[in-house]
Amino acid sequence: MKHSNQASKRVNRFGFTLVELLVTIGLISFVASMFLVAYRSAAVEATRIRSTSTIRKISEVLTARLQEYENRPVAFVTPIPSSALPALAPNDPNYESATVLIERAKLAGIRELICTEMPDHPDDIKWTTTWLNNEGTLPMALRATGLMVQNGGTPVPVYAQIAESGRMRRIRVGLTDTSVSPPRPIVGWEKTNANAELLYLIIEDSTLNGTPAIELFGRSEIGDTDGDGLRELLDANRRPIQWIRWPSGFEGVQRNHPDLLDPSLIDPVTNTSRFTGDSWDRAKADPGLRKTGNTVLQSLRPGIGTSPLVVSSGADGIFGQRFVLDATAINGFSTGEGNYKVHRYTLTQSFSVCDVEFPAPYRVMLEPIVFDGSGAFSMPDPWYPRPATISSRSTQRLGSIINSKAFEDDVTNFDGNGGSL
Repeated sequence: MKHSNQASKRVNRFGFTLVELLVTIGLISFVASMFLVAYRSAAVEATRIRSTSTIRKISEVLTARLQEYENRPVAFVTPIPSSALPALAPNDPNYESATVLIERAKLAGIRELICTEMPDHPDDIKWTTTWLNNEGTLPMALRATGLMVQNGGTPVPVYAQIAESGRMRRIRVGLTDTSVSPPRPIVGWEKTNANAELLYLIIEDSTLNGTPAIELFGRSEIGDTDGDGLRELLDANRRPIQWIRWPSGFEGVQRNHPDLLDPSLIDPVTNTSRFTGDSWDRAKADPGLRKTGNTVLQSLRPGIGTSPLVVSSGADGIFGQRFVLDATAINGFSTGEGNYKVHRYTLTQSFSVCDVEFPAPYRVMLEPIVFDGSGAFSMPDPWYPRPATISSRSTQRLGSIINSKAFEDDVTNFDGNGGSL
């Protein structure tokens, strides 16, 4: 009996109590959770790094493409006649010389080329019945110039219309269903991932250092997430990457001179930086910089030129930026000084900043019937809308942050200090 008690005591001495087991399990669970958190954090960071790598390559290609336009000539369907004269008389307070008006027509043309060759919205694609039926030449927008020519003593307005380019055509061909006759746009392509699909077509039609740009991307960076036959460039979460051609609402993408307070860089007439506007507007022909007594147009000065914004939605899959114009503000957006809106030349509303109309005095004078009813001339505008207050501009312009919570995990080609990655 005594021997049995001693054996029992030896067994109890090497066992564990319930409390000891619970404490041990708790410690193991705690350590495991710490490792799990660290692993998840490392995985998220690794995913972010892979997305950043893809975005950096896209940004490099887009930037190189945009730089090409700084020396790109504009081809008009019909050259502006050398005999063209300003529609307004020299004593009119809104008078501008023929040289200025021609430069403005060229600026509208180069911006339209950028819109149609580097579209970021379906409304940048100008589908027409002619092209859909027989793939004929696409007639681009007729844009007023403020110039006129005499036709038997009668003043006739001069319009500028850019010629179709090969890049425009290839973009449309990439969106076309060739299995039907006549060829038609792929049904529903613009409803899902249109922005990302247009981005892929642009990259596919680009080169970088003499090499096809699409070769920069591996299989994991390319996919068709909506199954419509059109490819997208994907982030590390296998979600389509989006972009904004002119993200004037996103402060980080502005191209700044190192010393914008240098007196030599300030225009004494407009009192704005000489770097105001985009890099291809060397003559400062933007209508918001009109050097006349017209305070309405002078209030619509452009901002500093912008670079493309490329964005991954991050882990939450939700973008925090504005990619589409606000439908409530797009038609007749109030600047406090005049009517400033977006229309298509076909009279239907557009969501593309390629179809912006500025208030102007000369189109009303030249046209007994004003097509758009506003007395305006059409000019693709990277800074639409140009409202009177900065606070309004910050929420309406493309690229502006409209969901700060969703933006927290978004990955872009610009860091927090506005520097390009």
